[in-house]
Amino acid sequence: MPLYDESIKADANGNYVIAISRTADRPSNANAGCSKNWLQWSDAGDGRNDPNLGMVVLRNMLPDPSFPYSIQNNPVLPLNMGAYLPTVTYTSKSGFEALGCTSS
Repeated sequence: MPLYDESIKADANGNYVIAISRTADRPSNANAGCSKNWLQWSDAGDGRNDPNLGMVVLRNMLPDPSFPYSIQNNPVLPLNMGAYLPTVTYTSKSGFEALGCTSS
């Protein structure tokens, strides 16, 4: 099931975490009660030959094309987006579970 703005659970500071894994590898704390979101990774991988290959797409859509701070209008993302630039980290199930449970 896809995640969309209204379905993502954030912490008290408005930050959010999304774990992406196969169902069997889902961390126990990747749930709304812990303010951590989960997105299922396909067991089929790329659907052809590699169960570990796939792609995640983060869509940035804005209703007004004149908005000056969109990703499309941002040639120097880290500098201009600051704290709003997504951070991606690879970790194990146990590493994610070590983050604990923080309710919102």
